[in-house]
Amino acid sequence: MAVLLIGATGNAGISLVDTRDVGDVCAELLTEDRWTGQTVVLTGGRAVTYREIAGLLGAETVDITPADVRASLLERGTALWEAEHFQEMYQLFRDGQSEFVTPDVERVLGRAPRTVEDYLQELAVSTPTAA
Repeated sequence: MAVLLIGATGNAGISLVDTRDVGDVCAELLTEDRWTGQTVVLTGGRAVTYREIAGLLGAETVDITPADVRASLLERGTALWEAEHFQEMYQLFRDGQSEFVTPDVERVLGRAPRTVEDYLQELAVSTPTAA
């Protein structure tokens, strides 16, 4: 059985950031005075597409539209305003609005952000397989 990764971002990438990096940055910002008054924008080290992630997982992709996301959410009982918000967000992603990358994780932590590849490898090692 093929694994499917359903995405509504088309060919656009998203600069996904590991939640552990977010936590590490927050801890630094909240405990060190040198960051007072500064703004940081957290991103991963590069923008990745859902097709790239599917390739890393050995999965296939199914591309849907932001309107499909909205319709699916409404079918499941999501409030109209929320379904429309998801549609707008996925359209922004699809238009490449989240492909930008900042140096802020590395600037704050002194190391590069964790990569999607690292995350997936760690997940594979820590996830038990069914017998």
